Amino acid sequence: MNNERRTDNQYAHLNLVLSFFPRADSKTQFFTGLAIGMLGFLAAVVDLSHHWSWLIFVLSIAATGLLFVALSRLYQAAYPNLKGGEESLIYFNEIAKLREATFIDRVGAQSEEELFEDLVAQTWRNSKILSAKFASLKDAHLLIMCSIVPWVFATGLSIALKQNPNLNVP
Repeated sequence: MNNERRTDNQYAHLNLVLSFFPRADSKTQFFTGLAIGMLGFLAAVVDLSHHWSWLIFVLSIAATGLLFVALSRLYQAAYPNLKGGEESLIYFNEIAKLREATFIDRVGAQSEEELFEDLVAQTWRNSKILSAKFASLKDAHLLIMCSIVPWVFATGLSIALKQNPNLNVP
């Protein structure tokens, strides 16, 4: 395979990897909204000032803790570690370190082989970043699922207690 075709294939490979980022980002946005909505509803419904309940307190703390840990994992998915790609003429953080004229000169002087190697390195680095994003999303999804049980019981018992203040909830 000639160098130009090899470089074109690597561009396609990099673009394939990059095409998965919007999927991760849209899931991150959805789960962030869900977790914040669950926290907001929990805060609005649970009022222990009138009817103290250890059970509702513990369930609320458990749900809140799980949701906050999920939000921290979602933050990691939204803002992954971008270190790496030193001296790359493709990676935006490295390009931003250069003056415009320096960037233009370096791109003009780059050989086909150097471009290919930069593309391969960027494909690898973006794959690592994407893998970390999906791992964070998987953790957040699991944490949100685990928070559902205490969240449902805390909110349900709180609503029931508001409707029937004589309800005996430990």
